[in-house]
Amino acid sequence: MKNTKKIILLFSTFFILSCSKNDEVTDSLQTQINTLEATIKTLESTINTLTSNLSTTSSSNATLTKELAAAQKALTEAKNLADAATTDIEALQASLLIVNETLTAIDYSETVSLGATGSLVDQSPMQAKKTIYGKWDLGTPPNSSKSSARLNGCEFDFIEFMDDGYLLGIYVAEDDETVIVFGDYYMEENNAGKVERVHLTYDAGDTSVDIAILTNIVVTETNGSLSASFDVELSLPEALEVCEASLPGSVVAPKEEPLPEASTANAVSNHAKLIGEWEIIKYDETIVAAGPNGKTYTNSLDDLLAGLCEEDASDDQYDKSSSNPNKFRTSAKSEDCEVPVRAILNISNFGTYSVTFLRANGSVVGNFVEMWEWVNSDQTILHLGESEDYDILELNDINFTMTSTFYDYDELPDGTSSDITITETLYFAKIK
Repeated sequence: MKNTKKIILLFSTFFILSCSKNDEVTDSLQTQINTLEATIKTLESTINTLTSNLSTTSSSNATLTKELAAAQKALTEAKNLADAATTDIEALQASLLIVNETLTAIDYSETVSLGATGSLVDQSPMQAKKTIYGKWDLGTPPNSSKSSARLNGCEFDFIEFMDDGYLLGIYVAEDDETVIVFGDYYMEENNAGKVERVHLTYDAGDTSVDIAILTNIVVTETNGSLSASFDVELSLPEALEVCEASLPGSVVAPKEEPLPEASTANAVSNHAKLIGEWEIIKYDETIVAAGPNGKTYTNSLDDLLAGLCEEDASDDQYDKSSSNPNKFRTSAKSEDCEVPVRAILNISNFGTYSVTFLRANGSVVGNFVEMWEWVNSDQTILHLGESEDYDILELNDINFTMTSTFYDYDELPDGTSSDITITETLYFAKIK
């Protein structure tokens, strides 16, 4: 937090020293004004996000509300200054500095309910969302009498609740893998406006269906650890119907620990900005093959999405065209595969991220779930799943860009190999 404050102060000092109230409105000055106006929009988005995320159950709710009100007041003053006929750069920067300092002092963990407890039947939907928020370990303890489920059928692995969506992992013994079921959830209220049931929905193509109903949800805290208990009524999709008989009707699930940064970062940190839902809006990939006959190839977002319907051909199938002297393996079109048109990235506080691929009508083509973590304390490098590390080029409440360079090789028909350097850059726009 201290380093962030120093950066903000240095940034502000630089601009204050470079301008004065008596400067004429030159092109250079107008550029600075435009930059500061963009900063105003970003800070405004941050305040709105923090306000909407503010925990209704937090004991420091009043303090946070006061801090956000102070930031909003300073931001309003900055907007008025920016709209003035003669912009006072120093005064504008001073107002923005107050906003930044106020937001930097806010603990990010106070704006998301990492430790909310209670019985959902006593809570409004807004409160209930904060209580179930997070990742819950549903796995059967190894020494439990129910551990035979892992050998004979299926068992719950985990469930993670986000703002509106969920991820449910179910281990299938026959395939020795965890299948991810995902979708949105909604809350059914009783006559008093309290939450009686939580419905997990699943996109079945032409319609959305309930695949589970959770009732009697209670979250408790014991010696600093959280645990949830609830009853489950299942109606799983066809591919998992075999699991219903072996899955329990009642569950006790300890809450997994969030990433360390979720508890230590401030409200304007990279961690705070990164968490949420993003849409991939642009993708650039450059592939450089080594050797005297090496070629350079580029791929776009359309190529990336189309590639999801391609599978590697057999090892002896190569591109015979003269334009590809290195004869890299070609790809064959998979049958009955519909190319998605959108890709949505969801990054959580609990070290999971998912990418969901959508058709033009918004229905789901598929998704995958992996783990992620910060590589450095500056929160500028991400490690995603089993992939290489990604450097953050831009991250704010609106846009997110990351890039990575990694190395591979391709085996050629003559038994030799060709080194490949791959650089990819992904551009995202914030959804929520």
